[in-house]
Amino acid sequence: EQRVQAPFIAARALFSLGDTAEALAVFDRLIKEHGNTSEGLDALGGAVMCHYQMKKPALARQRMLQIELALPHVAPEIQERWKGWLKEALPVLPPLDPKDGPAPKSPVAPREGPAPGTDGPVLGPAPKVITPRGEYPPKEGPGTPGGSPGPG
Repeated sequence: EQRVQAPFIAARALFSLGDTAEALAVFDRLIKEHGNTSEGLDALGGAVMCHYQMKKPALARQRMLQIELALPHVAPEIQERWKGWLKEALPVLPPLDPKDGPAPKSPVAPREGPAPGTDGPVLGPAPKVITPRGEYPPKEGPGTPGGSPGPG
């Protein structure tokens, strides 16, 4: 468990220190590593926070879509926490700017084989971008769309 959580802790620290781009790189790696798991959702939530902080609402919305598509592959109690988080976070995002082009289509491309511990496909790679467990960022913290649902 500690080995799994260490990169999430590092990414949160980078984010907190203002190194959003580096935090995003860590979360992106974690998304690929964990796929449609609770940890994968945490990494996707971290990407949402990074994109929000970087003022890239289209990419934040794309990651939120990935979260929605991953929900059927995790336990119901985890699904409910993330559904609540999405409901709170979406209104905080600024509207899409028409100059950014149309809203992103589904960024998820299933890979071969099931995600570890599930019967479903693994999330495919997303554009270079990634919420870990716990209070990351703090619920309703400054500059964050709603905080992370954390482990409950």
